Amino acid sequence: MDRIQPSERFHSNTRSLLVALTAAIAVGAAVAAAGPANADARPRAERAERVPGSYIVLYRRSLAAPGETTERLEREQRFRTKLRYGRALKGFAAKLSPGQVEQLREDPAVASVTPDRVVHALGSVPLLPGDSAPTGIRRIGAGTPSTSRQASSAAVAVLDTGIDLDHPDLN
Repeated sequence: MDRIQPSERFHSNTRSLLVALTAAIAVGAAVAAAGPANADARPRAERAERVPGSYIVLYRRSLAAPGETTERLEREQRFRTKLRYGRALKGFAAKLSPGQVEQLREDPAVASVTPDRVVHALGSVPLLPGDSAPTGIRRIGAGTPSTSRQASSAAVAVLDTGIDLDHPDLN
């Protein structure tokens, strides 16, 4: 039998201890990175506060007459729409009962029925000295004379269709 010298035993035990410690640290780091066990992994939009009883109903893209379909559904299911969408999206927003939600989800013209949620614009940021938010921005609550809403990464296109010289805001 080969006899292990005390110094070899020390190095072997130290090596084993270091491997075990490294593994424990790696597991601990992975658990910490994952966050608390009860952390909500849903997208931010799904965590937003729901508007009780309010839903957004979208039709399938192939639906040719969303206005007529909405009127039919209002009559059949006895609800009134708050908003109607007919250009970029086809659908409506309405207060609905759970039964109405289920019936709409079964309708072949309906692509989705989603709870309406409260969303908020990003925070305010100070403007540079000497700058001020334009009057229109302040009027809609998107800024003050010294602050503006924080920018986002969303791309925005503005299509200017001209000026109405008789509009009362153009004094």
